[in-house]
Amino acid sequence: SGATVIDPPGDSNVTTLYGIYSDSQTGLLIKNLGVTGAYNGIHFTNVDQSTITGDSASCNGNGGIRLNQGTAASGCDTNTISANTANWNVDHGILVQNSTYNKIDNNITNSNLNIGIGVQGTPNILNLYNVVSNNTANFNLIGVLIDAQARLNIVRNNVTKSNTQSGIWIQDSDTNIVVHNEIS
Repeated sequence: SGATVIDPPGDSNVTTLYGIYSDSQTGLLIKNLGVTGAYNGIHFTNVDQSTITGDSASCNGNGGIRLNQGTAASGCDTNTISANTANWNVDHGILVQNSTYNKIDNNITNSNLNIGIGVQGTPNILNLYNVVSNNTANFNLIGVLIDAQARLNIVRNNVTKSNTQSGIWIQDSDTNIVVHNEIS
């Protein structure tokens, strides 16, 4: 990542301690930053058509990068998360919840205690048309998770090695495409 590192003061277990937080915005660019010591390093709620690229979001109390739905009818849609590093987070490297048409590409998400990359919906709120490609997700509990009403997503050309439970785990989801991944 770049020379600028954000390390917010406070306990990284406090759920409102973010390195970078945005709600209900369009067209943001978060580029070449480092975020550490937050609850979620980079957290978007209802943010659309934005890019997170070249960043490091590691050693956070919950997750590195998280996109989710707040109180709006839809979540974070049509975003690009590319060329980031999200390692050694307590829960996840990258997590996309209740959101559509996002591209998660060429990221490294290693040694997170739970999930390297997750795409999750919730009952009655679908997570659709996301593409998870060309990522490395090693030494996590689960490398790539597709879960809870996540449908019509594509998982391709990822490397998931030495994850303790599963390289790619699909649960309570259907009609996803999983091709050309290296799992060991």
